[in-house]
Amino acid sequence: MGEQELGVPFESPGDIEQVMLSDPAAARGLLADVLLAEGDDPKAYYLLAVTEALARQWDASGAALAQARALSPDLRFADPESLASLERALQQQRPPELDGPALALSPWRFWWVGLLIFLVWFVWWAVRAGQKMAAEEAASRAARIEKATLTAADLAGEVQQELAAARRDTPQEQRRATRLEGLAAQVIEWQEKALADRISAALMEATYRRLHAAAQSDDAHAAYTAEEAEKAAKQQARRQAEAERRAQEKNAGGPSSLRKSERSSWSSGRSSSRRDNSGGSKW
Repeated sequence: MGEQELGVPFESPGDIEQVMLSDPAAARGLLADVLLAEGDDPKAYYLLAVTEALARQWDASGAALAQARALSPDLRFADPESLASLERALQQQRPPELDGPALALSPWRFWWVGLLIFLVWFVWWAVRAGQKMAAEEAASRAARIEKATLTAADLAGEVQQELAAARRDTPQEQRRATRLEGLAAQVIEWQEKALADRISAALMEATYRRLHAAAQSDDAHAAYTAEEAEKAAKQQARRQAEAERRAQEKNAGGPSSLRKSERSSWSSGRSSSRRDNSGGSKW
C-alpha cells in the first residue's frame, strides 16, 4: 500500500493500510490513537471509514466517511479508485475491493522519476549540442582552410609572375629581385600553414601587401626594416616593464609571519551544541 505523510507521531498511513487488510480491529485502534493526538484529521477518518467497511460495520463506516467529507469536502487525498470502491461497498453493503492504496500517492514521491527523465533529456541534449558544435566547427575550419589555401595560391602566382618580369641589370634591380624571391619563399611557407589552419587569408593578404611594398625599392625596404625594429623594441620594453612590475608585487607581499598552525586554527574549533533530530512525524 502507499504512504501519505500526515504529521503525527504514530504509524504511517502505509503501515495502517497494511494492518487494515489483515486486522481491521487493530487498525481501528491505531486510527483512534491518531485522532486522539491529531484531532479531526480527514485522512484518518477516511482510513477509518475503509477499515469499518472491511469489518462490515456499515453505519460506522458511513459516519467516518461523512466526517472526512465534512472536514475535506473534495477528499483530494483519497485514491479515486479506493473512494469509488468504498462508496459502492456502502451502497451494496459488501466489503470494498482495494487493488491499490487507499490514499492518493503524493506526486513528490516520484520526484526521482522526473529527475531521471530530466537527466536523460539533458544528456541527450548535451550530446546533440556537442555534435552540432563539432560539425559546425569542422565546416568552419574547412572553409577557413579553403579560403586561405586559395589566397596563398593567388599570392604565389602573383609574386612568381612579378619575378619572371623582374630585371636584374642594376644593383638596385638585383636587390629588388632578391627581396621578391624572399617574398615568394614566404608565400610557400604560408601555403603549408594554410593547409594546417595556422594562418588566415586576411593575415596573409595584409602581410603580403606590406612585404611586397617594402620589396619595391631600397628606401621602402629600409623604412619597413626600421618600422619593424621599432615595434620589436616597444614589445621588448613592455615585456620588461611587466616583468619588473610582477617582481615588485612579489617583493611587496613578502613572506607571512603566521605559522601554518596559526593559519588553520581559526577554523579548527567545533561546536559543542547538538540538535536532536530523532523525532518527526511519519504522518
